Amino acid sequence: TLFRSCYKGDKLDGTFGPINPTLNTTYEFMTKFFKEISIVFPDAYIHLGGDEVDFTCWKSNPDVKRFMEEHSFGSDYSKLESFYIQKILDIVSSVHKGYMI
Repeated sequence: TLFRSCYKGDKLDGTFGPINPTLNTTYEFMTKFFKEISIVFPDAYIHLGGDEVDFTCWKSNPDVKRFMEEHSFGSDYSKLESFYIQKILDIVSSVHKGYMI
């Protein structure tokens, strides 16, 4: 799914957190999304936000923890956020838009 499932202990708690930065399908979706945005909105810049991410759900999710280990991020979830933001910046640049965070 596009949004990351949250856990309470070792069980899904039925809630979702921030966008799932661990799946290639997330970036495939975001590429299509920003291509459409660039057509519909002729503005030169896109405001991306991203400065208010709550890491609680990511911290609870075993798949995110595994991804963090595989990418040597340790327990620094701001590194995961930076990983995600850089991929988004690359996508936005590929559709010839400027960005603000």
